[in-house]
Amino acid sequence: MTAMKIERRRSRNAWRFDLSGWRALLTVLDPREYRRHVLGALIASFIAAAICVRLGRFPLWVGVLLVLVGLLPVGIAKWRADAYRFGAVAMLLGALLTVQGFHTIEHIAQWVQYHMLFWTVRQSVGLLSPANAEIVHFVWNWSVLIVVALLVRGAQSADARAAGCGGGTRSGAQLYICAAAAGAVGTARTGRDERDGTGAAGHFRP
Repeated sequence: MTAMKIERRRSRNAWRFDLSGWRALLTVLDPREYRRHVLGALIASFIAAAICVRLGRFPLWVGVLLVLVGLLPVGIAKWRADAYRFGAVAMLLGALLTVQGFHTIEHIAQWVQYHMLFWTVRQSVGLLSPANAEIVHFVWNWSVLIVVALLVRGAQSADARAAGCGGGTRSGAQLYICAAAAGAVGTARTGRDERDGTGAAGHFRP
């Protein structure tokens, strides 16, 4: 077998990763040899964020951004190790789960602000307020759909196809939200009542 054929086979196998069990999620989420690095980066970034917010009087979102930036180099190193050890699908899955986990925390913060702290809709902007814009959510969800499509291509499992359907549904809902938000801006400019674009499941979103 020639070296070119071996390289092609390795390239195809790099897109094969078993997503059928819950252990696959633990595998790609475990920092393994980077645990100390993750802990160190988290502590250092939290200290820097606390100094900026408490002493420097910066807004909260600046501190949150510092924490994310501080964790990014360790995350990139870990994902590169996953790509080398398990293949491209594992790397994409780990990165997607991590960033979606932070995205989920952002929505939980919005829910707490609105439903438990009784802040107004405009005040319930989460932890990273500049990202609380429909165009950001639109680009984000369609990017997630593209990554999930790559996972479906590589994994060839029922779980991956289900994730693809879920990603497509979420992206379609975000398209509806952007259209509704654009309509709200139009009605506000014409002097009619302004309405928020909250999508088909708007009752669950502040």
